[in-house]
Amino acid sequence: MPSPHNSLSWRQCILSLIFPLSALAQSTLFEHATIVSYDEANGIPLVLRDSSLLITNDRIAGIFPTSRSNTSNVTTSIDRIDATGDIIVPGFIDTHRHSWQTAQRTIAGNATLAEYIAHWTNTTLLAEVYDGDIIYDSQLLGFLEAIDAGVTTIVDLASATWNEEVTRAAHRAHLDSGIRGIFAPQVGAKPGNFTLKAQFELWRELQVHSQEQSNLISMGLAYETFDIGAPAEIEQVVEFIRGSNATVLETHFVGGVDGNENSPSLLASLGLLNLSMPVIFIHSNGITPTDATLLRRFNHYISTAVGYEMSHGADLTRTIHMSDQASLSVGTNYAQSGDLMSQARLWLQRGRDQLYGPERANWRVPANNPISTNQAFLLATRSGGLALRRPDLGVLQAGAKADVVVFDGTAPGLLGFNDPVAAIVMHSHVGQIKHVLIDGEWRKRDGRLVDEGVEQVRQRFLSSSRRVQRFWTSLPRPVLEGQWLTGAPYSRIPQCDVVRGTGSGY
Repeated sequence: MPSPHNSLSWRQCILSLIFPLSALAQSTLFEHATIVSYDEANGIPLVLRDSSLLITNDRIAGIFPTSRSNTSNVTTSIDRIDATGDIIVPGFIDTHRHSWQTAQRTIAGNATLAEYIAHWTNTTLLAEVYDGDIIYDSQLLGFLEAIDAGVTTIVDLASATWNEEVTRAAHRAHLDSGIRGIFAPQVGAKPGNFTLKAQFELWRELQVHSQEQSNLISMGLAYETFDIGAPAEIEQVVEFIRGSNATVLETHFVGGVDGNENSPSLLASLGLLNLSMPVIFIHSNGITPTDATLLRRFNHYISTAVGYEMSHGADLTRTIHMSDQASLSVGTNYAQSGDLMSQARLWLQRGRDQLYGPERANWRVPANNPISTNQAFLLATRSGGLALRRPDLGVLQAGAKADVVVFDGTAPGLLGFNDPVAAIVMHSHVGQIKHVLIDGEWRKRDGRLVDEGVEQVRQRFLSSSRRVQRFWTSLPRPVLEGQWLTGAPYSRIPQCDVVRGTGSGY
């Protein structure tokens, strides 16, 4: 790691030489912390020890040695926090999540992707149990889970948008949550009279409403059938995208037997890669060298949800080669925890395993480690900001947005750390997060979410989730026989046995 007295950091951060702290209003000052900033020159995290971080309004005003805090001028209007022993990092950025599925948590502990598509995301079935209230409760609790885990920005791919009621409810939950994010409703063929025209009109209305109600939420778009959609529908969607001024466009790109061939090559042929908006290709398991070249040329990113992809056996061997244009996501927290650092850890260790494998298979012992904890940390932070073309997100630098996460470095699992980046990537968990600030506002303080309505949200969610869980348990699980949607045949896989003698423990 570069020295904490690196000239780059202090040249941009010594606030006390610019103006006295007493002149600042609505400020929070963390002192005596270990701060993980970013070294632009070398492209790596920059560790600053015994340092202070000053937040003024919605921005980071400065980072500087605590000894230079000019504390004699600090007034009682500044919220001073003793962060001795703590690790301060940027808020984590999740570039793809279906937050509405929070109410379905635990039902998919042993599910397959085919079952997920045919059953738990089947809009005909969903419409039987989900109304606007349940969607709102499920979305909102999902966002609170994210904030609690230090996720400060989410691209919410709102696939539960089969009618106007649930779309409005999902958007309202995003506004009410206090998280920074992009609400990206999935447009396309819907049941009933929710036509493309009606979807586009509602999108425009919500775009205006977002601008009027919040400086944290903007509108994105999602469309999933560039590959197999009706030509007339694709033409209408492409035309709308071009004129939408959306913050981001998202589409699932999986490939292989699973389908979803919404590749960079396909979108390039539709003229969608040379627009001003970023495009995020979700999963991208079927990516080719040609696709990779297009992403780098037009500066678009993939969003890899390693845990979810591994849970159904997706091919992850290609995406490791696109790590310079990659970001991380949970995907759906109905099947795993909603914290992004778990995904960073999985990405790191799975990638190492892949790159080590050929050498060991050839009876060679690796002499170096191909992926560092620094790189995993960057994917969870700065890379997410770059995927959204927001260089002011995912970094702790003067002028960046004040999305800040503070870990308790004195917790048993972190105590004694020397490398704070390795500590967060390899050893941290949600219970060690003391504070979370978004846009300079406290969202979690001293280990607890600060919203006064949290308990009411919990109670509403419990009622909603029980209703959803009862609905699903009352239905038979789908029988997966014959062929999948792509024409690929289903296959039965032998179950693992973890019990001696009779039975398998399954």
